[in-house]
Amino acid sequence: IFDPWADVKEVAHEYGLSIINSMPDEKYDGVVLCVAHQQFLSLDFSERLKPEGGVIYDVKGVLKQKDACL
Repeated sequence: IFDPWADVKEVAHEYGLSIINSMPDEKYDGVVLCVAHQQFLSLDFSERLKPEGGVIYDVKGVLKQKDACL
């Protein structure tokens, strides 16, 4: 879980989850976008997080069609 705004210790305490606050270097076959933070809206998912053939599930429906369907 990557969330630049969340407090790592608070999330671990409240939800029992481990998160990171810095953008990961690796790419993922599946990405679930659950927030509409500006940092994510301006992100080129194909370049940073998703390899060719990967999937983005846009929970909020905020990505441009071309980004969401890649």
